[in-house]
Amino acid sequence: MDQFLDYIYFSMTQRLKPDDDGDVTASRRELDSELGVARWQVPGHGNKYAEVKREEGAPSWWVDDEEASQASLAAMRAMGANI
Repeated sequence: MDQFLDYIYFSMTQRLKPDDDGDVTASRRELDSELGVARWQVPGHGNKYAEVKREEGAPSWWVDDEEASQASLAAMRAMGANI
């Protein structure tokens, strides 16, 4: 199953649209944020967010302020904001 998902992710990254300079870094960050790649298990390393202490009352998907900020900016871009 993991190999299949790896192939799907690889296929998605191959279809990213480059910016004016031909760079796909911004598109890759947006895709990774949308898919929650930072929370994926890594063979031999586990999940780097598994041990994160969450603030009381924070939802289960909450990682940290930086991730939340990036996710908000990505959502704003998806809605057409030029940021």
